[in-house]
Amino acid sequence: MRAVVLRRYGGPEELAVEEVPDPVTGPGQVLVEVAVAGVTFVETQVRADRGPRRAELPAVLGNGVAGTVVAVGEGADPALAGARVVTTLGGQGGYAELAVADAADVIPVPAGVPAEHAVALLADGRTALGLTRAPRPRRESGCWSRRPGAAWAACWCSSPAPPGASWARPAAPPSVRWPPPWARS
Repeated sequence: MRAVVLRRYGGPEELAVEEVPDPVTGPGQVLVEVAVAGVTFVETQVRADRGPRRAELPAVLGNGVAGTVVAVGEGADPALAGARVVTTLGGQGGYAELAVADAADVIPVPAGVPAEHAVALLADGRTALGLTRAPRPRRESGCWSRRPGAAWAACWCSSPAPPGASWARPAAPPSVRWPPPWARS
């Protein structure tokens, strides 16, 4: 199978598509044919060796994936075979055509929900949910924030800003239009 492999820490130029052996399920695991792999900020930091954990090289990064269960390991529910799912992988193995996940961690993706939306909700949805459970919002530089450093996340996931508040602009490449189209007046 093909996978995106990191052999040396650094920028995205250190990632290369390579042929690697297919992963094999163990007890209580499923094999997912990956349709979409999420790329998170933490993964970019791990790739650059600045993250909360260190990847052992060579590594296939990637935590959140959506796809179809193509094999079921011993002790996993056989009804999962053929199911569209989204899952986390413990931070390794998602940037590949096939990924092994614990059967207990897979979440069925309802019909009509695109795989890329399911993956986004897996990571960004948890961030947004965490922000809703944080202490009362406070105003920071014209934007309502639920915690320091997260002003952009609160703006992305909140309802329209209170009167007088404005959108905070996260650091983004020039190709990203800000604010997002749905937030423009």
